[in-house]
Amino acid sequence: WRFAWRGIRLGWRSKDRDIVRPTVVSWESVSGLTHRGEVTFVAEDERTTRLTMSIDYDVASLLAVVLQSPFVSDFVESAIRKDLTHFRSYCLRRRRAQKVK
Repeated sequence: WRFAWRGIRLGWRSKDRDIVRPTVVSWESVSGLTHRGEVTFVAEDERTTRLTMSIDYDVASLLAVVLQSPFVSDFVESAIRKDLTHFRSYCLRRRRAQKVK
């Protein structure tokens, strides 16, 4: 499986844990992003089926992928650049103030 959103790319292989036709499909990853999930299907009436999905994932595994994404690195670089600009302005103001004395 593959998933991509805003430069974050995830990939994994999974295996079926349980399939109860036509109501349940569950799986767990065997590589890539560590997670497991289940989808249930419940007939509400003749025309409507309720689908419920639950996914459990390993936060450390997910964070490792997210922190490597261009979206996050661009955000971090922008924040650092902004902080350095503010710090430079502060230093220049202090220097000017010391020269005036």
